[in-house]
Amino acid sequence: MASPSKFEFSNLTKIVPDAYHGTDAANIPSIEKEGFRIGTGGDLYLGDGVYFYEGSKAHAIGYPKLKDSTCKCAVFRCEINLGRCIDLNNKQHKDALKAFAAQVKYLAYDSTAFRKEHNIKSMDEPSHS
Repeated sequence: MASPSKFEFSNLTKIVPDAYHGTDAANIPSIEKEGFRIGTGGDLYLGDGVYFYEGSKAHAIGYPKLKDSTCKCAVFRCEINLGRCIDLNNKQHKDALKAFAAQVKYLAYDSTAFRKEHNIKSMDEPSHS
């Protein structure tokens, strides 16, 4: 069985053809001129970044209204190449992740050499190294 360090998801790429970014219409000129600015601060759901809704223009329109109900909303439709990543809604990606997990399980838990090296007597017993 191959080593997990040699396992790659190199063929697992994702392009999002319909990514929507909602913003205040006042931001249009700066976005068009300078591109998207990475947002920072504690009020961002998943940390710093530029947020898009995949396939949901309606959600993108609603986002600026969460911060200011009086703002005039604008939506940018973009195509985003996420590059090498794992999309858990994609069967090929899920299958590749399951294969990787099986390799790790075999190399770690099912390996007599690993259990001996880490003094693991059974799967339910913590190591004593």
